[in-house]
Amino acid sequence: PELSATTTPATCDAGGAITLEVTGGTAPYTFDWGDLAGTDDPADRVDVAAGTYEVVVTDSAGCTDTLTVVVGDDCVPGGGQVDTLTIVTVMNTPTVFCPADSVDMVMTSMTPCGMPANGTFEMSDSCVQYVPESGFVGQDSACLVVCDSAGICDTLIVLIEVTETTPCEALFAEANDTLMASDCAEAWYCVPVPFMELEDFEILDNGILFGGSLAACDFDSLMAYTYTALPGGGYGGPYLLQQWEVDGQTYTANFDAIEDLVSLMNQWDPAGNWTLNTTTQTITGGVPGHAYGDLVIRQIATGGIAVLTLNTNLTPQGTALLLASGTHELVVRDLTTGCADTVVVDVFCSGATTLVDTVGLNLTDTLCIDLSWLPGDSIALDNICPELSGEYVLIDFLPPNCIVVQGIETGLEQVCLVACDELGYCDTINIQIEVVPAGDEPIANDDEGSTWREQDIQIE
Repeated sequence: PELSATTTPATCDAGGAITLEVTGGTAPYTFDWGDLAGTDDPADRVDVAAGTYEVVVTDSAGCTDTLTVVVGDDCVPGGGQVDTLTIVTVMNTPTVFCPADSVDMVMTSMTPCGMPANGTFEMSDSCVQYVPESGFVGQDSACLVVCDSAGICDTLIVLIEVTETTPCEALFAEANDTLMASDCAEAWYCVPVPFMELEDFEILDNGILFGGSLAACDFDSLMAYTYTALPGGGYGGPYLLQQWEVDGQTYTANFDAIEDLVSLMNQWDPAGNWTLNTTTQTITGGVPGHAYGDLVIRQIATGGIAVLTLNTNLTPQGTALLLASGTHELVVRDLTTGCADTVVVDVFCSGATTLVDTVGLNLTDTLCIDLSWLPGDSIALDNICPELSGEYVLIDFLPPNCIVVQGIETGLEQVCLVACDELGYCDTINIQIEVVPAGDEPIANDDEGSTWREQDIQIE
């Protein structure tokens, strides 16, 4: 059997409801709710509090299915609205979130209205650390009431997903890509692997560890504050932010931990998307073109003051690989998480090609150009130097990739062909055509000869 459920959230005046639906299996079914005594419980629930519930269904053949159901909470003390925040973490790995980033208000306080069933909350002034129970994998939930200085409050439903491994995200936006290599030389291709973290990744090119030339690419202007000089390393609060100036506006506030400071920065400068990196002890973000001042912070207990100065650096967000013309299946694997992604890159030749042809007077010749390397399906030919031909040679186009030349007077002329496909890829072909008297055009005949081993021979 397979279980599914629809829920009605709890309100300030009434409890919520759960309606189960069973498909498959063999009736009759029995239901066992984890929060009810016994093993033969009603299928549907009414007047239940907001929270997480687990039910097991068993059919007449003894087959079972288990479902976790989350009942929301629409009871909002003091008015406001209900918001939902989903967080994901890995088994045995705590995660920190800041409710102020998920509600449309300047939050001044928060209180729990429902604690998680399979973990714990450790709360600071503005952020919460969720610590899952050891070995727990599955869904958990909690709720928080967050309020502003006017007493307007919102209820924040926190849905928590604890996985066995870190979910993998795609590195490449598309599965296929193309490059043009000038004059059939090599071309650079930028992969989304930070150049400074390259040792944490493995890159395969057509199944072989990439051993070609590398370079930094995709440079980003990164603004960062380093907080190594902050007394207590950012965890010796309470602290007083004495001054932070953004575009002429000065901000000041008290905070307990470095996470709280970053949350405040994002409240004051939401477009800055300030991010904390506890490994490098940096706060990065900001909007290019905005004016940011120093963070002047005092540790209240000791009076120690730290001035965090903004540094701006061009940081490579990618790594460029030098690829030869041809097809490359690139596999990029993160050695830390085991996640991998693949892209197929076709490197095409570009540049002018020169051909030479001879045609007899008053005769015609058909020239066909190999344009199979163009990735598109349809080809358009055009003569971009018509002023250089027409005196000795007449040209007719024979789609998709041929021309017919007719010698009308002895002499030498040039044709400049540009071939383009519907994707915008083009090639240039310069053709030198000499018109000679009929019968003087070169004729290729098969020749043969014989010689001894290591003995030169001349064949005319």
